[in-house]
Amino acid sequence: IVAFSRGAERLLGYSADEVVGLVHPAIFHLRDEIDATAAEVGVEGLDLWNYEPPTGTVVREWTFVRKDGSTFIGSLTVTARHHDDGTLAGFLYLVSDITERLRTEADLVHRAETDHLTGLANRGTLERSLARAEATPGWFQPGRTVLFIDLDHFKDVNDSFGHATGDDALVEVAHRLRDHLRTDDIAARWGGDEFVVLVHENVTAEQARSIAQRIVDGAAEPVELTSGVPAEARTIRLGASIGVATSRRGTTP
Repeated sequence: IVAFSRGAERLLGYSADEVVGLVHPAIFHLRDEIDATAAEVGVEGLDLWNYEPPTGTVVREWTFVRKDGSTFIGSLTVTARHHDDGTLAGFLYLVSDITERLRTEADLVHRAETDHLTGLANRGTLERSLARAEATPGWFQPGRTVLFIDLDHFKDVNDSFGHATGDDALVEVAHRLRDHLRTDDIAARWGGDEFVVLVHENVTAEQARSIAQRIVDGAAEPVELTSGVPAEARTIRLGASIGVATSRRGTTP
């Protein structure tokens, strides 16, 4: 390392005096990530720091390690520098912290794919999941099961106590729905008081019906409302009706 800018000092926590003269910048990276990146380009370990990209420049996201041991995701641009005679003189490293950008992008994706009230998948996400499922052999052998769930008596809650209370009830139903599903089942709010579950491909139709029965039983349990409801009416019962469908060859979502 022959130069270390003020920006690099702020970003990585080292002073220039501490790093100028080091043979390579491995101190700023995780060893596992160094080895994996080296393997990608066909060199071994620390030989990565002498590797000249075929195009002269490489841009990638890497984990960077600060002096205090904390890490961040950075965008790294490495550009080869050459002497007048064309021989390799070294590399210029440009780094920027993209943690906040990645967090913002992840948040935007989450909002686009998630029902804002319940935190379940939204209708668009479910439709895309169904389209992907239809494109796999499991769609017709053994078939994928879908549960369509409609809450009972939900209109009475909205009419009696208002939509805010109804929203609280929907959130509680969504929590219970998750409790009866595995992480690879996809639960979505279809709209209003309707929900849909795309059951994992390794679940048989009979097993899916058992899941549906557990959801029905869970929805029948009393719901305790905490706000916007008179004390004598804070316990309500909803219930659910569920339709079960299993795909076959030629069946569309």
